[in-house]
Amino acid sequence: MQEQRMFELAHALAVAKSRQDVSAALRLFHPDMVLETPAFGTTSRGPAENEKVLRRFFSSFPNYDVTLHGHASNGDMLVCWGTARLTMTGNRFGVLPNGERAEIPVFIQFTFEDDLIARTLLLRPGDAVRPVGRLDGRGPAEAVPRAHRRRRSMTADPRVKDVGEIRTAHLFDMVVDLNPRLPIGSGPFGRRVLFGAAGGTFHGPRLHGDVLPGGGDWALFDPDGRMTLDVRLTLRTHDGALLHMTYGGRWVTPPEVRDALADPDERYRINPAAYYLRTNPLFETGAATYAWLNGTVCIGSGYLVEGGIAYKVSQVL
Repeated sequence: MQEQRMFELAHALAVAKSRQDVSAALRLFHPDMVLETPAFGTTSRGPAENEKVLRRFFSSFPNYDVTLHGHASNGDMLVCWGTARLTMTGNRFGVLPNGERAEIPVFIQFTFEDDLIARTLLLRPGDAVRPVGRLDGRGPAEAVPRAHRRRRSMTADPRVKDVGEIRTAHLFDMVVDLNPRLPIGSGPFGRRVLFGAAGGTFHGPRLHGDVLPGGGDWALFDPDGRMTLDVRLTLRTHDGALLHMTYGGRWVTPPEVRDALADPDERYRINPAAYYLRTNPLFETGAATYAWLNGTVCIGSGYLVEGGIAYKVSQVL
């Protein structure tokens, strides 16, 4: 197989995994595909086992994202290197996650059969140095021409620029009291439930006030239990201005905490690091004092509280 085709398949798998799209990933796999991840102590073979492993992985790392920076091949196999970004939820590995997002280097070895991926092996960085250096038959990595090494290590698109880290500033903390849920039922896009807002408050360094009754979350649940948020709220500031607040987002709950989440007396006692609830609020207002909100993009981290839900909302600078 040509190296370009190998990389096309590897890149397509990276895109599918970054979207947590299990079906798209499985379509790239050979029927006898072997998926090896020594770091997690897992080896799976065939569609059923691979699907189970992938779904379990995404339940632990719901916002997993990987970017491939380079690759090398000897004609029979391909090794790619890049960066993975992920946040762990649940207690799958015997430790309590802290909710922080990690960024780690990855080295992945691929083999192929019948124009499909036949095997992937997630290498440790120390293991990856040795095979990559000899893939072209030249011996150690230092024997590869410098121009060749530079081409392989560049980003996928040379137009990519370093724009610095994304910075945020605290906007406010918000608590929304909820009415009893209204199950709309299963439609063409999934199971829809309305979580109506009964009121609430918000407090921050630049604004504070009340959440007015009447809004809510027209939430959509997929077959794997993930919830997609569709929220519209009206906020009234302490000085009488009205703000229209909307946000989408994802709430992903690992299987091991779902029973506790279903218990109304226990659900708000669960450590928020055990699940993943993130949002992207936007605002609209005609009030001159708060017109700066019309050009603001925010992010939010949510957690359950007694009688409702709360968010820490930050402005993206």
